[in-house]
Order: sequence, then C-alpha cells, then structure tokens
Amino acid sequence: MQPFSKFKCLFHNLLQQGQKTLQIIDVNRNLVLLAILENDMKTYWLLLIFLFSISMSYAEGWRPGEKQILITINSQEQAALISELKINYDVVSENQIRAYVIPKELAWLDNSGIAYQVEIENLKTYSQSMQQIDATWHSYQDIINLADSLEQEFPAICAKHIFGTSLGGRQLAALKISDNVSVDEPEAEVMFDGGIHGDEYPAAENVIRFARDLCIGYGTDPDITYLVDNREIWLYLMVNPDGRVSVSRYNNNGVDLNRDWPYMWDGIGGSTGPCSQVESKALRECMYNNQFVVHTTYHAGTEKISLPWSYRPDQPHDWNHIYHLAGIYSSSSLYPNLTYAQGYGSMYPINGSTKDSNYGIMGSISWSMEISYEKMPPTITII
Repeated sequence: MQPFSKFKCLFHNLLQQGQKTLQIIDVNRNLVLLAILENDMKTYWLLLIFLFSISMSYAEGWRPGEKQILITINSQEQAALISELKINYDVVSENQIRAYVIPKELAWLDNSGIAYQVEIENLKTYSQSMQQIDATWHSYQDIINLADSLEQEFPAICAKHIFGTSLGGRQLAALKISDNVSVDEPEAEVMFDGGIHGDEYPAAENVIRFARDLCIGYGTDPDITYLVDNREIWLYLMVNPDGRVSVSRYNNNGVDLNRDWPYMWDGIGGSTGPCSQVESKALRECMYNNQFVVHTTYHAGTEKISLPWSYRPDQPHDWNHIYHLAGIYSSSSLYPNLTYAQGYGSMYPINGSTKDSNYGIMGSISWSMEISYEKMPPTITII
C-alpha cells in the first residue's frame, strides 16, 4: 500500500472523530547594528545589510558541526542518562534512537560510555545535497502557491489565514475549509498541522494534498461533502517553513519548535523560553483563537500514534477516551500495524511539545501522527 493512500484514509477517520468532543517577550535574535555616523549614508546602509545577512546565514539550518548518530539503548540507566543530557533525538525502535548532536554533545556521550554509530557526518552538507533531489515534492513556495490557488478557485469553502511570517520571512498560514467558510458556525473544529520539523517531508506534503482533495472532492464525493458541510477543518500548511527550505529539523534560530511550547516547558531543544519563537507564536494564535476538539500534528521518522502525555508517565485524565479513539483510528487505517500508545513510554519523554500543550491547556484531543518510517521516502510513493 502506497503511503499517501493510507494518509487519505487517516484524515477521513480523524475528521469523523471531530464530533466526539471530550469535556475537557517575543525573544528576538540579537543583531547589533553599528552605524558609522560620518555623513556617509551609503556606508551606513551597506553595514546594516551586511550585519543582517551575517545574522541570517549564521542562524539557518543545522547547528555547526551537527551529526546524526544512532544509539542502541541497553538499559534504563542509559535511557535516563540520555534524557538528562537533553540532546535532540527521535525514536527508531524500542531500543534505538536517532540523535542530532554537535561536538560538545558528542563529547558528553563519549564521556558517558554510551556507544553510538555515526550515520551522517555533517548534517548541513547532507541537507544541501538533499535540496538537489527533492524537486518532485512540493516545495515551500509550491505549497503557498497551491494554497492560494485553492482559495481562488473554491472561495465558497476555502479561505487562507496568515498568522505571521517566519524568521526567514516566509508565510505561516493555514487554510480553513468548510461550507460558509467566512462564518464561525457551531460545528466541530478540527486541526491538522505539518512540518514542525522541516526535514520531515511527508508531514507538510500530507496537509496540502489533503486540502486539495477536500476542495476538489466537495460536491462530488459524498464523504468529503458531508465532512465539509459539518466540520470546520483547519490545515496549517507548514509550521517551520525555514526548516523545510534548509532541510533542517530546526528553525532559523536553531530551535526545535516541538520543544518550544509552554505546557511544562523546560528549555530543551534550544528553546529560550515558553513559545519563544515567532513560529510557535503564530501556531499558538491559530490554536487559541479556535476551539479544536481534535488536533493532529504530523511527523515522519516512524509509524506510530503518540498520545499524551509526553512529559510524564502518568496517564491523562481522559486516557480511556483518547486511547479508544486512537484504536479506532489505527484499526480503520490502511497501515498494517499502526501502533498507538502514550508518548512518554512508547517513544521518549519530552517537554514543550504541541501535543501536550494543546491537550493540557486547551483540552483538545491532541496527538502526534508519525506517518512514515522515512523522513524523505522515495517520491515514487507519492500518488
């Protein structure tokens, strides 16, 4: 089964679940502007431009010297130590993680005695090479152009909302798809976002393709027509567009945006404070000015439904409801074995995630959907 066939089925199931409601100082980059006040305005402006360009080029993409490594965890003590080191990582399997480390973090691991295998020696160089082979994926600009065309061609059901711009000046936008799209109706509101980690290509790709399918299928496909008529569907196009352009996990400040959210924030992933990044603030504005009963955030790197909590091992108050809905979703998807479990134990403990924040603060059924084992699967799988 090709991945995007499965994705379409997953979207439909999540929208159906929308009716099952549970009762439930901007930190700017430091840029020192030195003015040479000698009545030479040309020199002054050239210096400003020069300093700004240095700031931008220094911040974009992976951190200097960052490597991708594979760690096999052999004991609970090792797992606890890795958690204490607060390095960035994804889960590969029950006893393996893929970590992203700079030289000083690698030195911590060396001193701890934990063995690892270097998979990618220089992530920045690797990402630059990957930019040359991703032409069949929708780029950032392709996604914006397609979103604009959907709004233009289907104005009765599709409206674009811009919540700001990224550090790199790129749009932070969402599409709202619903009948009477300009009206806030008493219908279940559901939210999908993708691309919070810019190197996880299927996430944002999934969102824009779903938006296209909803618009094209409205009025001809009975299931799509029912859902658009009875839901307010929000599709946040790309949480981290700068990371997508640079093929990086991070935003242009080197921050993992899925560690930057306020609920139980603890400063991992480079975050300097709760919702410290402009991209986090924009997504928060979308979240907190609506009433989403289900929030789905898409990722790639494994295939799993990760449920709250991720910051602690205790089950949330609404665990039975959330677990039941995840089971329905998994069994009706086209994945052969889509597992679902609490994020803390089944994947890894993290603080400051969008999932925990939207459940903990807003009461949304909020979960992470890991939809592909590969972060950039072969484009032949796109249908």
